[in-house]
Amino acid sequence: KQYWKGHKSAAQKAARDGASWKIVEPDDDHLASFVRLYEWTQERNGTRSMYIRKMQFFRSLFDTLKTRVLLAESYAHGELVSSSIFLEDTPCVWYQYSGSALNLLGTDAHTYLMDKMVEWAACKGFSYLVLGGGGNPHDPTDGIAKFKRGFSHLMRKVYQLKKVHHPSI
Repeated sequence: KQYWKGHKSAAQKAARDGASWKIVEPDDDHLASFVRLYEWTQERNGTRSMYIRKMQFFRSLFDTLKTRVLLAESYAHGELVSSSIFLEDTPCVWYQYSGSALNLLGTDAHTYLMDKMVEWAACKGFSYLVLGGGGNPHDPTDGIAKFKRGFSHLMRKVYQLKKVHHPSI
């Protein structure tokens, strides 16, 4: 682990304070909680509406990818702090979508979740936990990029490709 000192201590403090995490089934309740946190987070970050996914998209993601997609949650003081979707694609696990409760971010339970997902991925034989894009990695005021940079100094460009499938073609 090549975390910044602040991330290491935040994950350790969260653990001492009783933070927990688990991989959950993407049933209607867990998926609804994810979407609620995800939408709040996107709104908070000023994400343009064209980039915000809806419940139907996430349900389809889990139905299509089955065992190659995970839903993980973090908790503090018995409350859901964050919910995140990870995609498995050997040799990588991709941190793809996430949402968090603003009033509980100070618990560092989400940092704890990410720490545990690094550990989980390594135990399962994955070589990388890819944190993906989002934000400007060169802007020191960008909170998303700063959070992700706190886990590793390694950075590479991430490209988004789109493929449109028309059923009649």
